[in-house]
Formats: sequence, structure tokens, C-alpha cells
Amino acid sequence: QAIKNRKENHPLKNDAFTYSSYSKFIFDVNPESIASISDTTTDSTLIEFRSFFDAQHLFILESSSDRTFTPPYRDVEEITAYKVSGFSNPMFSTFANSMQSFSFYDVQFDLLGEKYINPLATGGLRRYLFILEDTTFNQTDTTYTIYYRPRKGKSFNGMEGRMYINTNGFAIEKVIAKPYQDTTGMSIEIIQEYEFIDNYKWFPVKLS
Repeated sequence: QAIKNRKENHPLKNDAFTYSSYSKFIFDVNPESIASISDTTTDSTLIEFRSFFDAQHLFILESSSDRTFTPPYRDVEEITAYKVSGFSNPMFSTFANSMQSFSFYDVQFDLLGEKYINPLATGGLRRYLFILEDTTFNQTDTTYTIYYRPRKGKSFNGMEGRMYINTNGFAIEKVIAKPYQDTTGMSIEIIQEYEFIDNYKWFPVKLS
């Protein structure tokens, strides 16, 4: 049912919308590498290095924007404010928004420039294994927690994680995703959260 209703629930299909957003991107040194510096070290440089990263982030980017969308193709986003530690170039203002697809309804999901086949795309039942893990009753609606990963023997760029599907429209309430086979050498995981706006349509409200 979630696959069947994918286009109906897609935020960039059917309906116009406008929203204001705030984005924050934080870049830090791996805390494990900092922790590996012994507390008993007498090296003043190492002590200063650890104290610096205990007190502040290495890089912070913040931005706010207003977006107006009218289907099928009119899409305007205006950056209303941005602040980047150490840089003043506005090209960084949209960096956080470009790290992942705006919603989990496209046939291919973009993550750091790499494209992954969406488990909700047509044919998803053949490509992916779905396991029902939990059922939560919320007044008149029900939320299904479903684990997913590519089926054994299937060769494609896939993801694994959990989807929380609400029976109200069989729409995504929350989704967690990461590459099934990591080829980047980095640990990447995204979380998208949705709300039923104005008792009308599910819409992404927080992307992490």
C-alpha cells in the first residue's frame, strides 16, 4: 500500500506549498580519536588540541530559506540568511540541503551525490526484503515499523534501515536509511520525519 500510494504522498506531486526552513551543518573531529589521547599525556600540544575540540566545533554552517513550489516545475527557494564559521561565500548556504533528497518518495534517493534505488519504488517488493517488526496503535491510526534491506542475490545500489508507515494514507511517518554496502569509507545514515499538515497531507518536517 505504501508503494501504491507513493505518488499520492510525494510532497512534490499534486499540490503547491510554501515553507520556511532552518538548516545546520556541524563538522567535528571523530570523538573517538580525541578520546584516544591519553588523559595523562604531558604533551602540551596534544592537551591544547583536545581542549580546543572539547570546547567548540571545527566548522558550523547555518542557513534559513523560504521555498515556494507550484507543480509541476515551478520551484523557487530564497536564502534569507546564512552564517558560516570561517567562510563568507554564500555558495555554502545550500550545502546542508544538498546532502540528501528532500523526501523519501523519489524512485532514486540521493545521498551525498550517490543514487540509491528507493525501496518504495515500483518493483520494490522484488528488490527488497521487508520485515514487520512492530505495530503501534495511535487513536484512529496505526504505525507499522518495517525493517528493509536488499534481497540476497540482488545486485543494485540499495539501502537498509527502517520505515514507519502510517495507515492514514499509508504514508511515511519516519524513515531511517543508510547504504547497504558502504563503498565510501564513511558511516552515513539519514533520518527523515513527517507530519500530517493541516489534516491534509504528510510533509517532511525534519531531515537529519
